[in-house]
Amino acid sequence: MNQTTSTEMDAQGRDDRMETPAATSPLVEEPKAARTSLLKLVLTASAVVGLVFGIYLWQDLAELVRGWLMLLLPPWFRLPLQASAWFLVVVALAPVLRRRPTHVGRWTVPAKLWNDLDRAASWALGGGLAAVLTATAVVLFAGWLPHYLVWPWWTDTGYFALTAQAWEAGILPYRDLFDFNFPGPTYLHWMLGKVFGWGHTMPFQAFDAALIVGLGFVLTAWSRKHFGGATPGLVGYLAVLVYYMSQNYSMVGQRDWHAPLFVVFALLMLETWNGPRVSIGSGLLFALALSIRPYPVVLAPALLAALDENARPEGGSWKSTARGAAWWSVVVGAGLIAAVAPVVLAGVADDFIYWFKFAWYGSGYDQHGTGLRNLSGEFLGPLKNFAGFAVFAGLLAMTVKDRPHRRLALTWLLAFLGVLLYKPLSPQAHFYLDHPAALVWCIGLATVTGWIWTAPSLVPTFRALLVATIVLHAHPWHTDYWIPRASVVALSDLIVGRQPIQRPPGCMGALDAVGSSPFVWDDYSRTLDYLRNQTGPQTRVGAFFRNNPFPAVNAPVGRLPLFPSPGGILWLRFAAPGLEAPFAEALEKADDAVVVWTPGVNPEPRVRLPGLEAIVRSRYEPEARFGKIEIWRRKAEPAERSEPIASESRGG
Repeated sequence: MNQTTSTEMDAQGRDDRMETPAATSPLVEEPKAARTSLLKLVLTASAVVGLVFGIYLWQDLAELVRGWLMLLLPPWFRLPLQASAWFLVVVALAPVLRRRPTHVGRWTVPAKLWNDLDRAASWALGGGLAAVLTATAVVLFAGWLPHYLVWPWWTDTGYFALTAQAWEAGILPYRDLFDFNFPGPTYLHWMLGKVFGWGHTMPFQAFDAALIVGLGFVLTAWSRKHFGGATPGLVGYLAVLVYYMSQNYSMVGQRDWHAPLFVVFALLMLETWNGPRVSIGSGLLFALALSIRPYPVVLAPALLAALDENARPEGGSWKSTARGAAWWSVVVGAGLIAAVAPVVLAGVADDFIYWFKFAWYGSGYDQHGTGLRNLSGEFLGPLKNFAGFAVFAGLLAMTVKDRPHRRLALTWLLAFLGVLLYKPLSPQAHFYLDHPAALVWCIGLATVTGWIWTAPSLVPTFRALLVATIVLHAHPWHTDYWIPRASVVALSDLIVGRQPIQRPPGCMGALDAVGSSPFVWDDYSRTLDYLRNQTGPQTRVGAFFRNNPFPAVNAPVGRLPLFPSPGGILWLRFAAPGLEAPFAEALEKADDAVVVWTPGVNPEPRVRLPGLEAIVRSRYEPEARFGKIEIWRRKAEPAERSEPIASESRGG
C-alpha cells in the first residue's frame, strides 16, 4: 500500500509539473491582471475615501486624544496656574544638564541617557523643531482657512465696504454719509470692490489671511538673520496663529488688527533688511497704519529704535540714525498726504473734522470719565498673566544681559510698552482693542525664545528643553475655530460658488438664535439671497435691525444704503442718539427702497426709535419674511422728494 501511494504521488507530481506551463498562458494571465487592476482601483478609492473622512473626523479624533492627554498628564503640567511652576522646574534642571552627573545618590545615571539627550537636542536645534512647527502651522491653516473664507461680515467690515461702494456711486463720505472713522479701511474695500466687484465678502477674508501668511515668511527671515535659525520666529508665528484662529467674526479683520500688524511689518522690515527701499516701505506701512487708526502712534518710539538698528552699527555715529530718521519721516509724511488727499480732493475734509469731534474726548461717544472704564486695568492687563509678564521681563533682561541682541530687545520692549497705552487711548473699550498687545506679545515671545536659542552659556540640551517648554506652555494648543470638518464643507461651498448652507463657525452664538440674538443663519442667508435677486442696483436698502448682533445687510449684497450713515441704526445707538431727523427724512423721501427689520422682536432700549418705526409701518408694506426677519418695500404712492439723499446735509 505504501509503494502504491508513493507511485501515485510521483505521478501526481509529474502531472503538476506538466501543468505548470499552462499556468503562464495568456488565458490565465488575463484574469489575474484584471484582478490586480481591480484591487488597485479598490485600494485607491479606499485611500481617497479614508483621506476625506479622516480630514472630516480629524477634529473629533484630535479632541479625543487631547481629552485622554488631559486625563493622563498631571495637573502641574496641564493647568495654566501650574504652568509657571513647571517652567521653573525646567529652569532648575540647568545645573544638572550642565554637570551631567554619573550618579544621583545611589542611582547610577547611564551614559546612554546623556547621549540620547544630546542626539535629541541636536535634532531639535538642527532644524527638527522648526520642521515640526512649520508642519503645525500648515495643519492649522488647513483646518481654518477654507471655512474662514465663507464667514459673514461683522457690521464693522460691512460699514467700510458700504462706504467704499457709496463713494464710488457718488455718495460722499462724511457729508452724505455720517462717519467719523479714518479713511484707510474704506480705501482697501474700494480697491477690492473695483477688482472683484461689490457684494463679495470672500476677497476681504482672503486678503486678511494673506497678511497672516506673509507675516510667517517675514518672521522666518527676521529670525534667521538675528538667531541663525527659523525656530524662534516660528514660535512667535505659531502664537499668532493660535491667537487669531480663536477669534470669532466680530474680532477678525478689524482695524485694530490691521493697523498694528502693518506697524509690526514695518518693524520687522527695518530689523531684517537694509537699503532705501526698506526705509520707504516701512515708512509707507506706518502711514498706512495711521490712515486706519491714530492709536498706532504709540509704536513710534519702537520704530525709531528699529531705525537706529537699521541705520547705525553698534557703537557707530548717531548722525547715521538722524539722517535715516529724517528720510523716513519724509516718507511717512508723504504717505499721510496721499492718505488724506482723496478726502481733501472730494471737498469733505471739513465734514470729516466735524464728525470726528463726535468721537473725540469729552463727546457723548467717549467713555472716559463715565465710570465705565477701568483705565489702570486696561493699561496693566497684558502684564497680569504669567505669560505676559514673563515676556516683558525677558525683554527687559535681554537689554541688560544679551549684548548681541540688546538693541533688538529694546525695540520690542518699547513696542510692548507702547501697546499698553493703545486701548486706554480709545474713547470706547472695544474687545478688539486687545489685538495690538497680543500681536506684540507674540513677537516678544519670539525674541525671548531667540535669546534662549542662541545663549552660549546654556548647554544645547538645556536650550532645546527650555524652548520645547516654551512651545508647550506658551501656546494653549487649542483654537476655537480650527475645525477641519467645517473646512471640508466650506470647500464644497467655495467650489460650487454658493452661500454656505450650514452656519459658518465664526458666527457661532450670534446667528443661531441663542441668548438675546433673534437671528438664525438660514433666515439671514435667505434674506441676503432675496435682496440679491429681488432688488435692483438702484434699490436703497435700509437695515433697521435693533438687536445684537446687528448683522450686515447692504455690503454683502452690494446695495446702497437708505439711511444717511453706513452704520445705519448703529449710528443712533452709539455716536449720535438724538440725530433721528435725517433718518426719518430718508425713509420719507425714498421711492425705490426696502427696509429689512424684525418687527416682531422687542428692540434694545437704546434703539427703540418709535418715530422711525411709525414711518416704516405707514410708508412701507411687507413683501417677504424669513423667520423673524421681514423685508418691507416702499408703498407705491407719490412721495415728495426735493433732492436726492446723496445731497442731504450732515444734520449738524
